[in-house]
Amino acid sequence: MRTFYFIFIALFFLGACSGGIRVPADVSAVVFPALPIFPISPSNNNTPTISFTLTEAGQVSINSDSLCTVPLSETQVFDPGENNLVLNSLSEGAYDFFLQHTPSSGNPSTCNLIESQYVIDMTPPSVLLTSSASSVTRSSIQITATFSEAVEPLVAESVIVTNGYIETVVQAGNEASFTVSPINESENVSISIASGAIRDLAGNTNNTASNTLSYTYDVTAP
Repeated sequence: MRTFYFIFIALFFLGACSGGIRVPADVSAVVFPALPIFPISPSNNNTPTISFTLTEAGQVSINSDSLCTVPLSETQVFDPGENNLVLNSLSEGAYDFFLQHTPSSGNPSTCNLIESQYVIDMTPPSVLLTSSASSVTRSSIQITATFSEAVEPLVAESVIVTNGYIETVVQAGNEASFTVSPINESENVSISIASGAIRDLAGNTNNTASNTLSYTYDVTAP
């Protein structure tokens, strides 16, 4: 018995010194909030609400760093079940969100990445119209609309045309092109896009109208 006891003590001491024997912490009740739900990114809402589910009550906060030391929200206590947490007012930019959960039971806190590169965009888009057509034309006019950022598809109804109509709209990247066919001879053709007519991917609309292009439609030979 004494020999066995001595061997056990020696092995325990050797293991402790080498790091081979450790007493594990109680992590059986450490619960990561399940199914975090975010608004669509990019978003023009700089105080987004994050929805999550807890299976163990505790304190929850959202942070911008992997150590959960830079808070983006107030620390609040939540019960098990579905919960919502509103973030503090955020500046424009891309964020990584880390959720810290400190269980009420005293189990260790967790800090986990729950969303990567979530974009806050509150800048409205702008648009510029250009064309290579001369000021006096006898044919259809090809127009290019250049947007300051990616926007939702441009539709013909968003373009204001006097003495003409739009035949086709083709959009690629931050540009859209369309053809305007004049109607009445010797009358001016004007083309513009009104404020509020285009929307970026975050939901911002243009707060200023585009420039206006003007042409004279003349098909009469001199």
